[in-house]
Parts: sequence; C-alpha cells; structure tokens
Amino acid sequence: MFCLPNCRIEPRKNFLVDFGCLYAPASLTTIVIAWGSYYALMGLMSLLANTPATANVAWALRLLYSERFLDMLGVVFVTGSTAVVFYRIGMRLASIAEIGRDA
Repeated sequence: MFCLPNCRIEPRKNFLVDFGCLYAPASLTTIVIAWGSYYALMGLMSLLANTPATANVAWALRLLYSERFLDMLGVVFVTGSTAVVFYRIGMRLASIAEIGRDA
C-alpha cells in the first residue's frame, strides 16, 4: 500500500483521518481532468470521422469506433485516474508527515 507508510508519525492512529480529508479534493480534481480528457478525445475522434480526408483511413476509424476499443479506453482512463488519485494522496500524506516531524 502506497499511502499508509506516508502517513504521520503514527500511521495506524491517523491514517483514516488524513486519507479521508485528502481523498475528496484529490479525487474530484483528478476525475474532472480525466473524464474531461476522455470526452475531449471522443469529440476529436468524432470530428476526425466527419472530415473528407478520412476516406483513406477508414480501417483506423473502424478500430477507433469499435466497442472493444472504446471499452478498453474507458478502462484505461478509470484505472489511470484511480492510480493518480492514490499517488496524489500518498504525496500529500508524505508532506504532512514531514511537517509533523519538523514540528
């Protein structure tokens, strides 16, 4: 587990409080950015599909619009955003621990 060792001096005592306080802001901002990027990519793919130059790359568009590709892209965005949330929380817990040790 990445977050627990980065907690304060006594991680078993303070971990849930620190993690709970940091989870909401870290997850909300990360999720907004991740899903905003996902839907921007979907919009870009839609624009590319409607351009006249796409007749030569019809095979690529079929791949991009296949259900498996879109599902896999969704899985990548969900997994990536979850990993980024836990990484950000771990970094914040480490900085809180440093502040606690210095005080």
